[in-house]
Amino acid sequence: MKILVADDEFFIRKRIIKILNELEVGAVSEAENGKEVIYLLENNDYDLLILDIMMPIVNGFEVCEYVYNNKYQAKIIIISGYNEFEYARTALRYGVSDYLLKPIKQEDLKNCIDKCRKELLETKSYTPKAKPNTIPSDMLLCNKIINLVNANLTNPKLNVALIANNLNMHQNYIGSVFKKIHNKSIIQYITELRMEKAKELLTYSDMKISEVAERIGYTDIFYFSKKYKAYFGYSPTNERLKA
Repeated sequence: MKILVADDEFFIRKRIIKILNELEVGAVSEAENGKEVIYLLENNDYDLLILDIMMPIVNGFEVCEYVYNNKYQAKIIIISGYNEFEYARTALRYGVSDYLLKPIKQEDLKNCIDKCRKELLETKSYTPKAKPNTIPSDMLLCNKIINLVNANLTNPKLNVALIANNLNMHQNYIGSVFKKIHNKSIIQYITELRMEKAKELLTYSDMKISEVAERIGYTDIFYFSKKYKAYFGYSPTNERLKA
């Protein structure tokens, strides 16, 4: 099998690749974001895509939509740092083969790959690829917003006004476009991204909770803990105890 792993978190991506190499499932390539995935898809054939949801520039679901619309044959496994029913439902809409939660366990990944391999073997013939669709202007604007969010994630002053000023656009306009495309506000997206990155840092690093808070743009550790608990249902301290 030819497999492409895409995750913007370096250590998580390398861990998945390490598991795949240990399983000896085939040739493994990697990408840091969805834009790289689309470029690689246009120039290579892959049997399986393993995609993180929250990636910069083009996220995992936008890649799934691209694959679905252009009738690529590759199977897809989506990975995420938290369980969200709406994400799973979206994944099903685009024909995603499986949905895994981080941290990825070797046995779970092996089972997913076995399932995808079986599906591929049962496919009689490959569907010819359609001409790739052009990414709409609204999507391009959203990609710029996501890039700015990622570039300023450690900035405590990150908000819609800051992004609008960088784009030289009105904040109400960029807010409405983003919500139309992603079905959430820019502030909701910023919070989701910060919380998921915090969860990954608490799980995979030895950073202090105060350092994690600072890394994702919170100067007040108590406010960070309050937001974290509101988002996940438990405190950062409990997250560290689970890791």
